[in-house]
Amino acid sequence: MNVKRQWMDWRTLVRIGFPYSRQHTYRLMEAGRFPKAFKLGDDRSSRIVWLVADILDWAQRRGLTLDCSTL
Repeated sequence: MNVKRQWMDWRTLVRIGFPYSRQHTYRLMEAGRFPKAFKLGDDRSSRIVWLVADILDWAQRRGLTLDCSTL
């Protein structure tokens, strides 16, 4: 699969069919069961993003199908 973007934000995650809520996703991150997010800048209101490769790997290991045609 050719991934054009290096990172994805929450809106992109939802758009490709991610099945969990934002709160559950943060719980999974805290438990170490989901890839850690990072901010694009130092500002408090900077966008939180995940690496596309990490998300796709995580989904594949769990048998989730995500529609990555929009990436």
